[in-house]
Amino acid sequence: MADGLDRDWIVRVDGTDQSLAFWLSKLSPRDGVYFEILDVNDTPLVVLRASGFGGLGSADEVLEYTGRTLDLLRFICPADFDAHPLKISSISKIVDGQHKGWQYFQSASIEAKSHVHLSGVVMNAVGKVRARLAPRLPRGDRQADRLRKGFLLAAQLDERLAKALLYLHGEPGWIEYYKACEVLWSLPTPGISEREKERLKRTANVYRHHRTPSAPKVPMTLSEASGFIELWLDVAVAQVLMRHGRTQ
Repeated sequence: MADGLDRDWIVRVDGTDQSLAFWLSKLSPRDGVYFEILDVNDTPLVVLRASGFGGLGSADEVLEYTGRTLDLLRFICPADFDAHPLKISSISKIVDGQHKGWQYFQSASIEAKSHVHLSGVVMNAVGKVRARLAPRLPRGDRQADRLRKGFLLAAQLDERLAKALLYLHGEPGWIEYYKACEVLWSLPTPGISEREKERLKRTANVYRHHRTPSAPKVPMTLSEASGFIELWLDVAVAQVLMRHGRTQ
């Protein structure tokens, strides 16, 4: 840090005992985002740890960042998150290894729901957090596949990837595919056809602006677009992990 302090943040999360136990067992440090039990003044608390916290300067920034992280968790593990919801309770700064009190937030302001205007998601210091992301995959093994491929870790390492993934939250349509395509184009993805990238973008643009003349000769179907985006994301994730010397 510029001021020479060993500064970081911890975020206390609330939920049912069952939900807290579930997420403590679900996520691990290797993803860069995870939950752990922290003993604070002889009281065991469940806190969120994230590698991206270290670069943040205020509790408001940490709050916003954590909200985006919970959005990513909801995106990667939608069924699990709905079954075991979490809320941000309070935030504390760590200075020179010492816990410096809590700043509390009203529950109404901590619901994670900002997947449209996301600037990115990365993590840093006092802890570690763990989440995952991915495009629309076949329902059966979708969650395990996203985790295995390292979507969560890659999104923390490159905010562009995180932004693209969150555009695909829920049931994306052509507008979301167009926005994700624009972001993904800035990432190195060897082996992904430039012609198909262009076909996807032009097809999505037709539905986005209703400009039929700009349509490619053979437009993509929504199903084709979904499959192509999944492949594109797989390569983008692998490249981000490789560039940072990380593997899953």
